[in-house]
Amino acid sequence: MTTVYASAGGERYHRISSCPALEMGQNIHDYDCDCWGYCTHGRGWQITETTPSRALADGKTPCRVCLPGASALGASEDDHGHRPALGFVDGRALGNICPRCQTTTTHYDEAYQPSRWTRPVRWPCTTALVLDLVPRPNSATRSS
Repeated sequence: MTTVYASAGGERYHRISSCPALEMGQNIHDYDCDCWGYCTHGRGWQITETTPSRALADGKTPCRVCLPGASALGASEDDHGHRPALGFVDGRALGNICPRCQTTTTHYDEAYQPSRWTRPVRWPCTTALVLDLVPRPNSATRSS
């Protein structure tokens, strides 16, 4: 499990507790006030350990200083079962599939009677993209 650091009053979470941006945010809260020498607002929020998913749930985004390549959605430490796996159907290898995701295929016969079956979804599944388990494709490389 990945540990990150955040304060209750901040908008970001940080990879290290000594991140310069986190320290600056604490200093701004502590020293940039209009109390004119008699501070009544107290000290900054305590820095606590958390996880990226908990920080995201609390409305925090990755710090752009200590986590420059992190997605705004963040990475989840739990893949919820969405991972690449080698898939087989009737003894044939399908390649990488997501063992968690399935799609339903419907086929209609001559009498318009439906028959349905499920099949695995190829990796990466949509959920893996949403959870940032794999890099998202560049919009310029997608076909229109």
